[in-house]
Amino acid sequence: MKVCKIQSQGLIILVCLINMLNYLDRGIIPGAPQSFRHFITSSLGVAVTNQSVYFGLLSSAFIIGHSVLSIVFGYFALTHRPFRIIALGTSIWIVAIVICAVSEHVNSYALLIVGRVLSGAGEASFQCVAPPFIDRHAPPERASLYVGIYLASVFVGEAIGFVYGSIFADSSLTWAGGYYLEAILMMFLVCCCLFCVPDELNVVPPQDDEALRKSLVSAQEIPSELRSMNANGVEQFMMSPASQLSSPEMVARMEPFFHAWWDVLSNTPFLLFVLGNGAYTFTLGVFNTYGPDLFVGLGLFSDETSASLVFGIIVAVGGLLGTPLGGYLIDRQAKDTNVPGKRCFVAMTSSFVYVTLAEVFILIMCFLGGTKAAFLVCFTIGLFCMCALWGPQMVAILELFPSSRRSLAISANAVIIHIFGDVPAPTIMGVVWDSWAPNCGAIEDSDGDANLNPRCSEDQGGLKKFMLLSTLWMLWAVLLWALAAMAIKRRQHQGGFQLTTPAHY
Repeated sequence: MKVCKIQSQGLIILVCLINMLNYLDRGIIPGAPQSFRHFITSSLGVAVTNQSVYFGLLSSAFIIGHSVLSIVFGYFALTHRPFRIIALGTSIWIVAIVICAVSEHVNSYALLIVGRVLSGAGEASFQCVAPPFIDRHAPPERASLYVGIYLASVFVGEAIGFVYGSIFADSSLTWAGGYYLEAILMMFLVCCCLFCVPDELNVVPPQDDEALRKSLVSAQEIPSELRSMNANGVEQFMMSPASQLSSPEMVARMEPFFHAWWDVLSNTPFLLFVLGNGAYTFTLGVFNTYGPDLFVGLGLFSDETSASLVFGIIVAVGGLLGTPLGGYLIDRQAKDTNVPGKRCFVAMTSSFVYVTLAEVFILIMCFLGGTKAAFLVCFTIGLFCMCALWGPQMVAILELFPSSRRSLAISANAVIIHIFGDVPAPTIMGVVWDSWAPNCGAIEDSDGDANLNPRCSEDQGGLKKFMLLSTLWMLWAVLLWALAAMAIKRRQHQGGFQLTTPAHY
């Protein structure tokens, strides 16, 4: 029987669905905080005042596997077909999610941690190859918009996950049922990756000339043969059979592992930009993990279901509107330009503007804890700006490198933001939460249900300080992204910036 093949637009939708389902999974734990806090107490026997550290570790455990495997998958992307890599990683992800579900039945926190770590290992496979694939196959005049749509699936998936986790946690199926269902859904997407991708689209990125491997090189450094390469030549190369593109000869020419990584990490603007990204991700990770808890603890909502629903709606609106808008504006601002490096510079300056606006509005929010409407308005605007910068952020990273280096750059970005961002954030701020708001944990009521400690209102001052500290950390992103944009502008003035994707010549 002939299998239906999915073309480029459909494959972009496919990777968006995989990404959305992955982030739906991430939203389950913060979407049902009281249920998981109660699980922590019942499985480990820890006191209510010490739950937040373990809760934060639970929320960030997946990043351990993600960070390690991002390095490996990013390197393999140089010589292996992208959708084979995605299929392998998502298969690992399915096994991990089943382990998470089983942990609830055996009441094992350790098993749940193992499942979360493995889920991150599976996720790494498509996170390092999907953005370069979209940038390569989307219509050139709308490439940034398509990248923005892919990134919007992050916020949409997480927003659905907040509600999804809360609903399942309150049902007879418990949160374990939520894990089983998403594992089944992912199986269908894995089958699409294995059997429905045409060979001409499932190809290894072109191996660029040695000169092109140096990011931000001058036009004079680019060989004349490459500058004269016509569109037909590029198309002929891209349409070559995938087996030929991943042949043993190509693997034999593969450069050393550490040399390839040093080529990316020695780029100063890139390093400044991703370190700022780590600071931004730290703050975002805190709000993603503790957002619904903060809404309940500050007295804005009476129960976790209502808090998770409103928080999820705000995240969904910000992600659905802000992220594609950020990418669309990049396409408009950099349209029909002959200025070398303009798209990269516009993306970096846009990221700086959005993160500055987000910092201002969320700082205002920190002093409006008792005013529900004003608090939610400021939080919505701040989160909208944080979502809008995702498109420019990804475009800036892609534009700094030629096609063969983009998967490595995405992987390096992922590792750095995890080391400085969402790995330490939930755990460190969990310690801060337990110190400044020790009464804001979950306790079991007379019916055996997990609810917020009624004494939490005594610690609202500590919760406000918790928000303020988390927000101030994002000032590092404001500073570092400003420096990165200045570095790009200086290289433009020195004539040392040239977009290096072969398809552009």
